[in-house]
Amino acid sequence: MTALSACGGGADEGLPLRLEISHALAGQPLKLGQETALPTSEHLSVDHLRYYLSNFRLHGIDGRWSAAAHSDADARGYFLVDESQPTSKLFDIAGFGKGEYDGIEFVIGVDAARNSAGVQGGALDPAQGMFWTWNTGYIFFKLEGHSPESSAR
Repeated sequence: MTALSACGGGADEGLPLRLEISHALAGQPLKLGQETALPTSEHLSVDHLRYYLSNFRLHGIDGRWSAAAHSDADARGYFLVDESQPTSKLFDIAGFGKGEYDGIEFVIGVDAARNSAGVQGGALDPAQGMFWTWNTGYIFFKLEGHSPESSAR
């Protein structure tokens, strides 16, 4: 589920958009480590859920797109969502122009330019555990869990 709201911002940054994310599994709020019955009667427990969101754009009712602020010098505009960190699921995206919007578009992951740019800071810092150690680039989405129905590790 995603909730959107606008807030006032500085003139040079444009208007920020507040994004609040909540995850669900089988129609119930996701709780890490809690076994959940799926509609297939199988059971699943999610232990870790982490992913990047980036390249936000809002679609105006006039048909034009407004892009969020981003920076090539830092990780502004790139957000690491981590289910185990509630504060990572509420953030402001800066830089939208005033107007009326009827849609949102974003990337789950990191765009190609940033993905191939090597080690970076902020949300893109390799210390976040979302950077491949064997090859340059980011892990876009990480979901780890287990099921009692599986005998695999």
